[in-house]
Amino acid sequence: MRRRGLPTLVFTNNWWMHSLLGSPALAEFGRWLGLRSWFAAVDIEIQNNQVVGKAFAVQFYAASDYPEISVAAWHERKLQINLCNYYALKRHPGYGFRHASNVRSFEALVSDGASAENRNHAFQFTLTCLTSRVACKDFSELMPAAWADFEEDNRWSMTHDDKLIWQVGKPCPY
Repeated sequence: MRRRGLPTLVFTNNWWMHSLLGSPALAEFGRWLGLRSWFAAVDIEIQNNQVVGKAFAVQFYAASDYPEISVAAWHERKLQINLCNYYALKRHPGYGFRHASNVRSFEALVSDGASAENRNHAFQFTLTCLTSRVACKDFSELMPAAWADFEEDNRWSMTHDDKLIWQVGKPCPY
């Protein structure tokens, strides 16, 4: 893809851009040019010579040392969430989400028990904003399939009562 005769470059780690675009004025100028500070991380967890987990995450910054928005996908053998803290697992075992609106963070989580379709949804990222003037600002733009599944889970949870009862402070029995 070319823009005005110049090649479009996407670096695997552009932390150097963060130092360049650290001030609010330079960050705004960078956004106007289509430049933004971002950081990507990939992790593969190995135990006993076997891959037991993998993750991919991207964070975007805007004139701050704290990410403006952060998205991640995790695949682990066993999920770190359960029916007690994410009731919608009942809909699709092995596939869940963590979302924090106060820090603009969204994570899709899959385990070995998730369907192939759900694993594909979790790791489907759209990062065209890295090479355009359009900012990366919405979870629905960055992880469209996983975000749609998360919103569907929220709608489903509204119509299906959580009949799971456990005593706070004790392990989840489910």
